[in-house]
Amino acid sequence: MANYGPDPNNPQPPQIPPQVPPQQMPPQQMPPMQPPMQQPMMGAPMAPPPRRRSPLLIIGIVVVALIVVCAIGFFAIFGIALTATQPVVDAGNTYMTALRDGDYAKAFSMSTQTLQQQVGDAQGLQTAIGDQQPATWSFDSRNVNNDLGDLTGTATYKSGKSGPLHIQFNKVGNDWKVSFIQLQ
Repeated sequence: MANYGPDPNNPQPPQIPPQVPPQQMPPQQMPPMQPPMQQPMMGAPMAPPPRRRSPLLIIGIVVVALIVVCAIGFFAIFGIALTATQPVVDAGNTYMTALRDGDYAKAFSMSTQTLQQQVGDAQGLQTAIGDQQPATWSFDSRNVNNDLGDLTGTATYKSGKSGPLHIQFNKVGNDWKVSFIQLQ
């Protein structure tokens, strides 16, 4: 029969082996510390945790996106405005070219009936222009409101003088006709 535990008939306490103090080694002779052994993983390796983006990076991306959207909007509106006013500018350039080239009959035909009645004919338009026959010009401002157009700018005349230029247009059918011109 096997006995387990202390024998009640034998009052001697169990013997504990004497403890030996561990040997102390100087730090320079201590063996290097080994990292704890890791258990090999079974199955697929775990993915690293997702990297968190910096709040400044997110704010920067949002700011750049807003700038791009604003720029696109600005150029879209600017493009529509130029497209809407370009026919008036084209008519103004054609009219001023006719005056520069001395083609008063063409300039007269590009005028509204009211302006034609005021000057009478192509010769009357030439007389009204006088010594302010344009050599060069530029339009600084353009405006179209329904069937009315307006161009302002500067002109240099063949006499060498220069001054402000103002032309008003009415849309007659599909054409822009000059209803008023002021050369100073």
